[in-house]
Formats: sequence, structure tokens, C-alpha cells
Amino acid sequence: MNRPGFVFFLLMFTLIYSGLHYFFYRQIVSGLGLSRTSLMIARIVFLAGGLSYYVMLFLRHRFPISSFLLGGAAWFGLVCIGFSFFAVKILVTLAVPQHTRVLTLITLCLTLAAAVYSVVNAARQPCIRRFSIPVENLSSDLAGFTILHLSDLHLGSMTSSQWLQKTVDTCNGLNPDLVVITGDVLDHHIDVSSDYTGLLKQLAAGHGVFAVTGNHDFYSGKEGFIEFAKAAGITVLDNRAVTVAGSLQVAGIDDFAARRFGVQLPSLAQILQQCDSDKPVILLAHRPTVFEEAEQHGVDLQFSGHFHAGQIPPLDLIIYVSYRYPWGLYRKNKAHIYTSCGTNTWGPPMRLFSRSEIVLLTLQRG
Repeated sequence: MNRPGFVFFLLMFTLIYSGLHYFFYRQIVSGLGLSRTSLMIARIVFLAGGLSYYVMLFLRHRFPISSFLLGGAAWFGLVCIGFSFFAVKILVTLAVPQHTRVLTLITLCLTLAAAVYSVVNAARQPCIRRFSIPVENLSSDLAGFTILHLSDLHLGSMTSSQWLQKTVDTCNGLNPDLVVITGDVLDHHIDVSSDYTGLLKQLAAGHGVFAVTGNHDFYSGKEGFIEFAKAAGITVLDNRAVTVAGSLQVAGIDDFAARRFGVQLPSLAQILQQCDSDKPVILLAHRPTVFEEAEQHGVDLQFSGHFHAGQIPPLDLIIYVSYRYPWGLYRKNKAHIYTSCGTNTWGPPMRLFSRSEIVLLTLQRG
């Protein structure tokens, strides 16, 4: 991202971030009628909490995972949940204004409880989701072919090696025929000598491990990501297609974040011209927003991620309202798309209404 673009993003984020804090703070202060001493404590807590997230952003590349870094990220999540819950509380207060203090206390308790649950829920190992889908032109010898889908690993200072080891072991225990990773493998630049490299290299699949870039892979540096992926035994499909298992065609497209770095992307049609339309075509794309076009060009199955199912409110609501394929398995005519809510989290290490996942998709003759 160029410098003017980064400055604009930082200013807009700070404005929104500050607004969320002010709303949450004012709701507590006005609703509870705090004393002067309690008011001072509240100001200190909000100021320290607000700054902790910025400190986490600047230090996460320099220090290993720590409770301080996680705390700064979790504070951001707490404020988002608080904003959402207190927005609902305002509507309820309109009906019973005489119970403002009680409603404020209840909402604050619910906010804290939801935040704690979100942290615990996100810390759990990814769950396994299994689906079977029909694929047209699938040869009889590929019936029952299994594809394991990972997305948004966001490996970096917020992710432990122990977590990745358990995740890899779970994947290998499923004995997939093919592993696909739909972007955001890295959260920031990681040296090829890191523990993550060796752990990802343990991923076992009969027909290999393939990935595409996500926006964070570009932010961390695409060349560095390609080098990391190669050392980890991952084949990156950057705007090209390959054939696996004799007739299964797997195409990949770079994330649109490439354009921010002055990289010209080929059209999806140009990429899919490399495929034989008489054979099954699988597309790996970090964002599900290309599915409509992919279906028109004969793609049978698309794997995507990026949205994380929003992780926490109000982000989850925004995602579901704004996009057609936010999370889960969808079908349009004969084509299917699975949008993963992410194998890991990004930003706040929290999930309220979703859970990190590993998806195992079995192909059946259509």
C-alpha cells in the first residue's frame, strides 16, 4: 500500500475506532451516573485500553506472542461488542426509560460475558465441517475425492506453533486427497527459517497442497510469501491452472490487493482459458466476490475465505448484509462455492457466533 493510501486508511480507522470508544464510554458513564472517582477510573481504563491496541499493532512484528499483545487485540473486540449491545440497549430504553440504570448494568454484564466467551471460543481448535457436493463431468475414478480447505491462517506473532501443530495433525488425520489454502497464510512477513515453515511442510495430501494469495500475503510482501510457501511445500497458483489426479483442474487467482501495489491482474476469463471446460474446474480465490463471474465461465466449485464470518458484532452483521456469499456452502445453477469463516482469527482473537474451521469436501458425480 502506498504511503498516502496508508495514511488515509490510518486516519479513517482512528476516526471509527475513536467513535466506537466514545459511544461505549458515554453509554456507561451516562447510564450509571458515576461518581467523580469512578469517572476518572473509567477514563483511565478507556484511554489505556484504546492505546493498547495501537501498541499491539506496532509491537506484534517485533515480539513473540504474549498476553499483552492478545490483550490489546481483545480490547478492540470488547469495544466492538459493547458498541453493538449498547446500540440495542438504546432501543430498549425507548420503551422503558425509567429503567436506564438497570438496563445499562445488564448490558455491561452481557458485553463482558460475551467478550470472555468470544476469547474462549476463538482459542479452541478449529472444528471439522464435512460436505459432499455433486460435480458435473467428474470421472468415476474421482468419485469420493476429498479436498481439505484451509483459509486465513494469519500466521504471525498472534499465532503459536503449538496451535499450528495441532491443526496440521488434525488435517493429516483426515487423509485428504488434496489440500487447498485460500489466502492470508501470513499475517506479516515471516522468515523461511521459522517454525511455521516446517510445520506446514508436514501437511500431507495425495495430490499436493495448493494456495493462492490473500490481501495480507501482499501486505507482508508477495515475494517473501512465495519463498515461504515454496519452503513449506506449498504450490502457489498465482493466476494459473494445473491439473491434478488426471482430470481435476485447479485454478488460482491473486487477490485484488495486488492492484494496490501496482500489479496488473489478468481477468478471470483469461485464467480460466487455461482449463478444459469438459473437465471439472475448481477455482481458488481469496474473496468470494468473483463467484458470479466464475459460474458464468463454467467453474464447478470455488473455495474462498477473507470475511471470517465477521467474528464479532457488529462486523458479522455488516458482512452478512453487504455480501452474497459471506460464509458457508452456496449453490448457483450447477456451481458451488464454499466460503470459509477462517481456520484462524484476525485482529481480535475472538469469535462470538462462529468458530474457526477446517472443511473437508467430498466430490460426487453430479
